[in-house]
Amino acid sequence: MNQLPEPPGSPRQGLPKRTALSLVTLPVHLLRWLVRPLGWLVLLLLTATVVALLVAWQRSDLLLGRLYAHWRPWLEGQVGTVMGRPLQLGPYQGFGPEGVRIGPSRFLAGAQDASTAGVAGLVVRVDPLASWRDRVLRLEFDLQGAQADLRRNAAGQIWTFGKGVPGRKPPRLALTFRLLQPARVRLWNLGASKKPLQLDLVGQAKVAVHEQSVDWRAKAQSPAQVGVARFNGGGNWRTQSWRTDLLATRWEVAPLVELLPLTGRVKGVGTGQLALSLEKG
Repeated sequence: MNQLPEPPGSPRQGLPKRTALSLVTLPVHLLRWLVRPLGWLVLLLLTATVVALLVAWQRSDLLLGRLYAHWRPWLEGQVGTVMGRPLQLGPYQGFGPEGVRIGPSRFLAGAQDASTAGVAGLVVRVDPLASWRDRVLRLEFDLQGAQADLRRNAAGQIWTFGKGVPGRKPPRLALTFRLLQPARVRLWNLGASKKPLQLDLVGQAKVAVHEQSVDWRAKAQSPAQVGVARFNGGGNWRTQSWRTDLLATRWEVAPLVELLPLTGRVKGVGTGQLALSLEKG
């Protein structure tokens, strides 16, 4: 009996014989290649490379942990002196592309005020290009799960920065603090109220230690209000000169007035912009 020809649209007719044979014989050729000494040598080299990378990563992690343990007191001392209160850094928790991960850390109450702050975790990294360009060691801190209790002292100050050692120049150090998540902030001692003003705060602050200056930019919301307050400013704690711009939308003004060096009583909800500048003397 004669065999009928394949129909014109048949897949078998459209597939070249050499391609069909190569697909069938590919596993055979691969097996033959592995049987050869060269194939095994290449496979062993690839495996050794992967193992070496894993070992190097583990050793790098251990080395960074030891370096962090060595430099931790210095970092606590430098940053704590600048911020005007003791700093307790948490344990080393590894590193990644984002930087060195550190566990729960906190600022204790200072000598001039009782304000405290803490984080559930943070990531520290060095900006090498900016450090080399500016001849300043630039450290960046990404904060997670931050919360703070800010309490005014007798002079009305919420947070007092350190004065440094007399006769000694401040170190060429710049710090950037970023809130990756909204921070829970409680403001105490506002007027006669015993309850704190609670705020959800997002933003960042840059501290130039060698210039004894700070700049900030943030947005605040109160869980008990629908309003939003945006403010940015900065100052120099050596000369005690400060400036801030505040833009409030549907915000209860009484708590804000308590934070300012103003007399009198004001109440109600307002929307507006305020520019404030303060200088010692």
